[in-house]
Amino acid sequence: MALSEKSPLLTVGSEEGVIGALAAIGVKHQLCTVDEIAVDEANKIVTTPAYMLGPGIKDVAIGIGKLVQKVLEMA
Repeated sequence: MALSEKSPLLTVGSEEGVIGALAAIGVKHQLCTVDEIAVDEANKIVTTPAYMLGPGIKDVAIGIGKLVQKVLEMA
């Protein structure tokens, strides 16, 4: 099954080149801030832009914490 058939939803920050490359292979992108998460319930994928946007560990820790909590909820 091709990736485009699954149409996964991800977040990778705001880098247009990366977003475009993902779109080219069938990935949907959700803009998120460093402390937010994108949840693809259908494909069971949780992502955060974390280090793509965060200037330091204290900034990315919030998004990572939310990601871990959501993964635990989904498990």
